[in-house]
Amino acid sequence: MDLSMSSYLATWHSTRGDTHSGEHYVSPIVEQAFQEGRKRFTSSLTSDADKAKVATSAATIQDIQALALNSLAKYSDEQRFSTTRKWLQRIISRVHYYGNIMDVMVQHHPEYVALAWGAMKLVLTSAQNHEATISLISKALTQIAETLPRVELATILYPTERIRKAVGNLYANLMRFFIRAHQWCCEGTWRHLLHSITRPVELRYKDLLDDIASDSRQIDQLASAGARVEIREVNLKLTDILSKLDSMQALNSSSFIDTTQRLSDLQFSQIMTHVAESRLGDPMVAFRSSQSSLRRQQRNVNIIPSTNKF
Repeated sequence: MDLSMSSYLATWHSTRGDTHSGEHYVSPIVEQAFQEGRKRFTSSLTSDADKAKVATSAATIQDIQALALNSLAKYSDEQRFSTTRKWLQRIISRVHYYGNIMDVMVQHHPEYVALAWGAMKLVLTSAQNHEATISLISKALTQIAETLPRVELATILYPTERIRKAVGNLYANLMRFFIRAHQWCCEGTWRHLLHSITRPVELRYKDLLDDIASDSRQIDQLASAGARVEIREVNLKLTDILSKLDSMQALNSSSFIDTTQRLSDLQFSQIMTHVAESRLGDPMVAFRSSQSSLRRQQRNVNIIPSTNKF
């Protein structure tokens, strides 16, 4: 493991100040997955030359993500017309709430109010879809920003073929969403009104976001499976180590017993050799001398006179 990768991994579990150097680490397998995702996007997922140009000009998926975030920030511009926007949203919600009542009233005098109410409802629906699009893009960009670091971590920890392909598919769908959101933010007011009717948010983004969520779940599942395999391998290795330790302990015990027995035999042999080589004399002569000394001691005891006068 090189220093840059170690610093990157440290950012996930350490609060030391020197971990900032690893925040910009890019793994080779992440780069390869990005290249495959970009190739899939430009060849299969779009026929727009402008979109393909945006994808090919980016070096990482974060570049395209930053493009979409900057475009949304410029478009939203919360300081402009914030009060007007709030009142417009309230009006739209009220009209949408009472829309069914207005539809019933229109049926009584359609020749007078049908056209006007239909046009008004179309404009209000367009405005409502416009606000829904802004909300969905903002929410999706936030969720993706939270998911991307975990995806990169899983790719670095488990650089398998399956994860590389899954990350490539995810990057391709992310390019579709980021570039689509960027182009929407760059559109004018009239195109927004038109696309709010012709391209409702449910049809424009829902399937794409579902694909992104599915790819993200697949990567998490592959990483979880890899973690379980690693835990199983560690368990098998520990079992093998314990088995070897038991064998070594049994071997050491038998060797200790054999060494003790040999040491006892050696000590006994040395004692017998010393006894055989030492000049202790004839055992029978020593025995007779001992008996003679014992008899002399007994006679001396009997010769001593008694001092008792009574």
